[in-house]
Amino acid sequence: MFWGLFVVLDIGLITNYVLTEKHDLLYLIGIVSFFLILLYIIGFMTKITIDAKGVHYKSIFKSYSMKWSEIKTIEVYRLNKYFLTIEKPENYDKFSLLGQKFIYFSSKENHIPNKTEKMSSQFISLHWRKEVWDEVHKYILIKK
Repeated sequence: MFWGLFVVLDIGLITNYVLTEKHDLLYLIGIVSFFLILLYIIGFMTKITIDAKGVHYKSIFKSYSMKWSEIKTIEVYRLNKYFLTIEKPENYDKFSLLGQKFIYFSSKENHIPNKTEKMSSQFISLHWRKEVWDEVHKYILIKK
């Protein structure tokens, strides 16, 4: 959301500068562009990979990995402004207007995350997509 806001703001400032030639806007354009680049680096440099070894989270600030042997809970939860609920497997593919779905991995048995839980070496979460769930399911079967 901030990415789109800064893009629109930057385009508006540049357009205003071109039309009015107010040199004071150059500083503001530079600051907004700096934050735009910073948001890009933070947001688009974060990666979660799933491979035969496990699940790996990497951002420009932190890096966590969980081996398949360490993972005790793999579930899908739905999160909205008011609550977090664990989804039933038959509802994984169903569309819901009641919040976003996430796949989570935890090293704790029967772990239920809370709304404010952060990524750590014991908890990794990512947006649910069928392709990702199929990939996870493939490694779960190999693990068993």
